[in-house]
Amino acid sequence: MGSHLNNLAGVLRDQGDLVGARTLLERALVIDDSAYGPAHPHVGTDLINLALVLRDLGELRSARSLLERALAIHESAYGPDDPAVGSGLSNLGLVLRGLGDLAGARTLLERALSIADSAYGSDHPEFSRNLNNLALVLKDLGDLGGARTLLRRALAITESAYGSDHPEVGKNLNNLATVLQDLGDLAGARRLLGRALAIAEAAYGPGHPEVGEDLNNLAAVLRDLGDVAGARLLFDRALAIAESAHGSDDPTTQAIRRNLGSLPPE
Repeated sequence: MGSHLNNLAGVLRDQGDLVGARTLLERALVIDDSAYGPAHPHVGTDLINLALVLRDLGELRSARSLLERALAIHESAYGPDDPAVGSGLSNLGLVLRGLGDLAGARTLLERALSIADSAYGSDHPEFSRNLNNLALVLKDLGDLGGARTLLRRALAITESAYGSDHPEVGKNLNNLATVLQDLGDLAGARRLLGRALAIAEAAYGPGHPEVGEDLNNLAAVLRDLGDVAGARLLFDRALAIAESAHGSDDPTTQAIRRNLGSLPPE
């Protein structure tokens, strides 16, 4: 029963229904905890899935607590170098990044990258995902050149594995574009974000939160390029998507609203 609820919750999460996904995952956790005990790997998986939804909802401290518990379960069950442990380290590292603990995030993500390299090899999509995650922390730490190098490598791996129009490629493009923007390469950032937006709209539909994120990022580049009207149009679309998916008080929604408010009056 718990696995079925997890699967259905994954569908709801992909559709942007985070509240519905959370409800199902909380039920799955109770069921599996009762059936298997609190230290079973199934419970660890439930904790991770619930934590990822909490992270998407902006509840980072709660997500961190669940991920730390899941990591302890999987390390005990599988050993410190198992791919499941690497995945847990990666998820926890991203939450630490969101909480501002960049040094802690970097340590966990470097360990996750090493596990992925040993388990899958350096041309595998899982290795690419870990490159992406580590690059985001390097970006936040101010190492833009290092972040760009990792993201270009990750993009090449992902395109080779999945093809040029896969949603994972779109995420890579988005991440790389934000680094190019910070480096002042606005034309390059605009080109990559245009590709990322087209991929997300084709994969998820025009109202998905992933599309909203791409719209927000592309609007920011248009703003920096001086295209205020184009930026306003995209920020408006992004805000409508965020309000529908997350509500008006969500940090993502508020950030987009601030971006929109930063534009000069018409």
